[in-house]
Amino acid sequence: MTLTDPLTHKATLYTLQSGVLPVYMSSLYCHSCNRRYYHNYYVHKQSSLRTYYGGVPNVIQGAQYFFIESALSGLFANGMVFGWDRLSASNWARIYNCALSEIDPHIANNKLAFASVYEGWNLELRNVDVTNGFFLYSLLLEKSERGGILLLPHDEPSQRDRLKPALAERKKAMEGIGQEHWAHACDLCFVIFEDADGNIMKLQSAHCDGDTIGHRCSS
Repeated sequence: MTLTDPLTHKATLYTLQSGVLPVYMSSLYCHSCNRRYYHNYYVHKQSSLRTYYGGVPNVIQGAQYFFIESALSGLFANGMVFGWDRLSASNWARIYNCALSEIDPHIANNKLAFASVYEGWNLELRNVDVTNGFFLYSLLLEKSERGGILLLPHDEPSQRDRLKPALAERKKAMEGIGQEHWAHACDLCFVIFEDADGNIMKLQSAHCDGDTIGHRCSS
């Protein structure tokens, strides 16, 4: 099998430790299986679906011209969870651009002189990039945990539209008993005891975080 017909274009890779990097993205076509192979997925000639390779890759193609490290998406996800509403996608984009992008200082401080170095590349992380990377990373992670393969429509006008069906499917699967710890009970949050009248009683803790009331919690 020989992969031919390369298609190449400029893209941007956002990393956790090396900052933002200008890269080239290429896809290749196989005339034997009639598939075009991209970085994270392939598309059959007679199909309008993106079939992802399985697992969680080190680098995720969040959109056509946008790549992000899984480690960075993981950082964004943890910040959104533990930072409450303070670390939104917009704030994460600002934090990354100010503190983690690490464009060479002599270039950043002399943009006019080095304008041609990064010409044609968008090196500024946007909030939509954070959101797209976060959602795609989460979907790949969930599919990998369940031993499944992610399928997304290929011919959509935007990444947002492309992700909608898979996000709706995951949301439906998480309703009610779909959550991992839905039936959780332990000695910290759930106590069974006998009252003074001999009745078997239970005492279960709940917490309120300002947005929701009644979540069971062991911490």
